[in-house]
Amino acid sequence: MENIKKLKELFLKEGLSKELTSALLGNIKVESNFMPKSENMNYSSVERLRAVFPSKFKAMTDVKVKSYVNNPKALGDLVYAHLAQETINGKIVQRSGYSFRGRGLIQITG
Repeated sequence: MENIKKLKELFLKEGLSKELTSALLGNIKVESNFMPKSENMNYSSVERLRAVFPSKFKAMTDVKVKSYVNNPKALGDLVYAHLAQETINGKIVQRSGYSFRGRGLIQITG
């Protein structure tokens, strides 16, 4: 309940209407029940990886896909690689995609 009170105060302080505040609180309730979460990137089978991330694995052999089974860091790096690029001094630098996995009250990524 403490999180609800803090969020409501913050939203109203920032000038959000009561209606928008209610909508956001409803969304947060459904997503996380007001408890911060972290996306689970640990999948235990090739079949499940292909089902959840079809575009990432359609061109890979089962042997290659298997390297992502029970390997959350490698999977996060693959799935969120597009969010982890930044340009520094004109060069593209690739950071850890895993750090962009969904986290927080509404699973924000990126």
